[in-house]
Amino acid sequence: MVPDSSPNAPIAPMSVGNIVSSAIRLYRDRPKVYLGIALKATSWAALPFVTIFPLFAFAAYNQINPFIWIVIVPLGLVAWFYCSAKSLLNTALISRIIFSFLVDRPETTPEAIGALNPKMWRFLWVQFLLQLLLFVVNLGLTIAQNFILLPLELFLGLGDSGLALLFVLLNLVIRLIFFEIYLYIYAYYFIVEVPVAIEPNLIATQALDRSFKLSNGSIFRIQGAFLIATLISSPPYILAAVPFFFIIFNLVQSGFFLPGELATIPSAEIWQSVGLAALMFFLIILVLNVFILPFWQALKSVMYYDLRTRKEGIDLNLSDRAL
Repeated sequence: MVPDSSPNAPIAPMSVGNIVSSAIRLYRDRPKVYLGIALKATSWAALPFVTIFPLFAFAAYNQINPFIWIVIVPLGLVAWFYCSAKSLLNTALISRIIFSFLVDRPETTPEAIGALNPKMWRFLWVQFLLQLLLFVVNLGLTIAQNFILLPLELFLGLGDSGLALLFVLLNLVIRLIFFEIYLYIYAYYFIVEVPVAIEPNLIATQALDRSFKLSNGSIFRIQGAFLIATLISSPPYILAAVPFFFIIFNLVQSGFFLPGELATIPSAEIWQSVGLAALMFFLIILVLNVFILPFWQALKSVMYYDLRTRKEGIDLNLSDRAL
């Protein structure tokens, strides 16, 4: 059903299922376009890990002249910031193209890139402010959580087995409550980069405020869509981690992590296995990210569309391709 966008018509919010299914259908409609952009976004994000960070490790291992770090560190940080900004720009580019296709006003990739290139550093600044905000929130929640759990541990955790079991249950419940509070706050900023990609002249602080106001009143729907999307996209990542954790399990079994004289010296084959497993895990994660990133950006685009039409009644008609 296409939402009625006339000024006086009430606009019913899309259900969580409709949001997720619309995102999947939009993704499936032009996968080659989105996968190509996702490949660029992932490549830019991975570039520091295969160039800059190994260079730092090489310099540290060979104990180069300390004065050279005065040059290496600033250049490395600039390169890292640039790669991050390019990755975030391409990530937002997926959302902009999907949104334009969603509302049946398609943009070509060059047109969308031309509109977003002047905003490249803005995407980095938005993410910096968001991560700073989430860090402060997480820090505050951790302090509050420990303020509750530490007295409980003193009164219950050190008692008999029955009280200790009660503490374990309360510990789990309290941690889940605080985790939900964190997710509740995060949901306000789930779509934060989408307004920057689509709306003109939004600076970073305005983007945070825009995301908060659009999301207000729809937090549980956003969380529901986030949960379903996580359940859909998580299994491949879990499977990708199996070889790496299998190697770690073998190291534990061999006594590698035992302290002192009990520890065994791992053979060269073990170190090679660990390195190979880590490399395989890293490469598989990159490949998976290419395929899964467009789905998440499509989800954010659909959510942004739904929030704007419901709150603002803007004249947008959902393309039949998303239904």
